[in-house]
Amino acid sequence: ALGQHMDEDVTMARFLRARGWDMAKAKKMYRDTVAWREEYGAAKLREEGFHFPEYPEVMQCYPQYYHKTDKFGRPVYIEELGVINVNELLKFTDTDRMIRHHVTEWEKLNAWRYHCCSSFSKRQIFTSTTIMDLKGIQMKNFNKVTRTFVQKISRVDQDHFPEHLGTMFLINAPSVFTMMWAVVKQFLDARTVAKIHILGPNYYDTIKQFVDEENIPAHLGGKCSCGDHPGGCRKSDRGPWRDKSFRREGMDWVWLKEFFD
Repeated sequence: ALGQHMDEDVTMARFLRARGWDMAKAKKMYRDTVAWREEYGAAKLREEGFHFPEYPEVMQCYPQYYHKTDKFGRPVYIEELGVINVNELLKFTDTDRMIRHHVTEWEKLNAWRYHCCSSFSKRQIFTSTTIMDLKGIQMKNFNKVTRTFVQKISRVDQDHFPEHLGTMFLINAPSVFTMMWAVVKQFLDARTVAKIHILGPNYYDTIKQFVDEENIPAHLGGKCSCGDHPGGCRKSDRGPWRDKSFRREGMDWVWLKEFFD
């Protein structure tokens, strides 16, 4: 029901884990997601993609991108949350379009990126590593508009795309954030807390234990600059998902054809 290119065993395990292995609650969450996908048109987004011409401007206000893999073969997703400017962002787009773009990226991750990473590493990959860079973050930027925006996207993730996180690093975290985290983590289960690493400016030694230096962007201290791409690491979208040989029968989505043009 969630798409022929998604492993149903893995999918059901995600929902079960998200609901503490309570079968009744997991089934409800799954049914709600199937209904939401039908109403939202998620399958169409997976097949056709989403026309998002404002992407260059969005990237300036809210950089978010995939860049290569970690040492386990998982895709690495990076957000530069510290420079987010939602007021400026909304000059070029709106919340509904941002969420539609966000859901489209989820569809690509499930249908294509995981598949390619699995083929490349010769093991099943179904989670990702996330790096959230908080450098430059200012509390004044997290006004009501920003909080509403983040809450809407987070709700979609929590309700319909559960248990995709392998490891998360929050880097360049200011001291005030560290104090807030000490309180927040008390309300999270130990399994989730174990996946999240709160790091200050001296984060690099920890990051490179999980990600090869050649796969870490230079602007985060690594050795990759994607110098042959005009947009550098932020826009190169480098990773196993750029290998055409991993395509298989049935992968004839419109966006994938454009992906390799």
